[in-house]
Amino acid sequence: MRLAFSTRRKSEGLTYDVVAERSGIARRTVQRLENGEREGNIKTWFHLANAVGIDLPRLSKSLYEIPIDAANRDETK
Repeated sequence: MRLAFSTRRKSEGLTYDVVAERSGIARRTVQRLENGEREGNIKTWFHLANAVGIDLPRLSKSLYEIPIDAANRDETK
């Protein structure tokens, strides 16, 4: 989920400061979550998702997707 969040934040051109202000979560906490230094609870990710303009189900979808290379390996068997 953190990679999807990071990609979205960067594609929207949002700084950590902007995300922190929009989400109400401390800037350093946002950085730590994005870098994988901390794990956030569902409420935290909800606020972060909203701050970058995406809903939580869409952000969490990345947790359940199979990487393309893994899917291709299964097709060749």
